[in-house]
Amino acid sequence: LRILGYPCEQIMITRANEETELWGSAKLKRLQETLAAVLGTDRAATPADWEAEVDRMGLFPLRSTTKISGHVVESQEVTRIQDSALAEDIFELPAGYRKSDLDRMFDENTPR
Repeated sequence: LRILGYPCEQIMITRANEETELWGSAKLKRLQETLAAVLGTDRAATPADWEAEVDRMGLFPLRSTTKISGHVVESQEVTRIQDSALAEDIFELPAGYRKSDLDRMFDENTPR
């Protein structure tokens, strides 16, 4: 299968009554690596086994559909990819930027 002209591999992820069909392309491995570098590797939670497998395979997800008990509950698809040069300064953090820890914020605002 090709999506937006990119050859894709299918991955099926099954958990209890949930099934996700994911199509990803290794031709976009550089994009996957760049996004990981820009967004950082410190995810809010430890990546699920399937996320680690997709990363290990060097795939960039282009389409996914999740079903629970046979009913579609979530669907995502990349609809456009544009190859262009971007100015480096668009990736600079604005003055006064402060990183937030969502887990800590929720803990502090949860009544006890």
